[in-house]
Amino acid sequence: PPPGPLRRLDGRIKLLLLFAACFVCQYLPAAWLPVWIAVLASLLANRETRTGSVGLMLRSGLFFIAFWLFMTAGSDWALGKGLLGSVTAALPLCGRLLALTLVGVAFVGLSSPLETGRAAAWFMRPFLGRRVWKPALGIALTAWFLPLTLRVSGEVRAGLRARGLTPPLRKRLLLVAGAGLRILERTAGELAVGLASRRLDDWRAGD
Repeated sequence: PPPGPLRRLDGRIKLLLLFAACFVCQYLPAAWLPVWIAVLASLLANRETRTGSVGLMLRSGLFFIAFWLFMTAGSDWALGKGLLGSVTAALPLCGRLLALTLVGVAFVGLSSPLETGRAAAWFMRPFLGRRVWKPALGIALTAWFLPLTLRVSGEVRAGLRARGLTPPLRKRLLLVAGAGLRILERTAGELAVGLASRRLDDWRAGD
């Protein structure tokens, strides 16, 4: 099926919307955060954002938010505040983190790494000239590697479960990190060779 209207938006517009949404997440009054989160959550109803990699990124973000909720509320509770007051005080921070997570996840689902790199290059070209291809390529590769890293770690954990291996938590984390880094190292090497062989590691590739 053809891409949806949000997916067809110009990459430069989506990049501007990304920065504007991050600004709103930071400075919106706490009382309006639930409404803003509901608006952002509606973006996940798009077909392009209902993928396995987007779901994995969302789950990882929720674990990160739960960690900060536990740390912030726990530290306040340890300092003598009541449990309910500690949790209530930590909710605005966690709400902003959730909003930022939804913004990032939606952007990854609705924009390709190549589109993001080209949009960033368009904005930076007046300042960097022909050198703009370097940061633009770096942005595109970063946008490509972040979801890939999460997907690889998920595949390594699935492989451990499929083999019936249940090592202790510390050893399991080391196995997932080590295997994931080896896979990503090999992938990065193959990608570098592919870019160089097609002469895409040069400013003339963008002309």
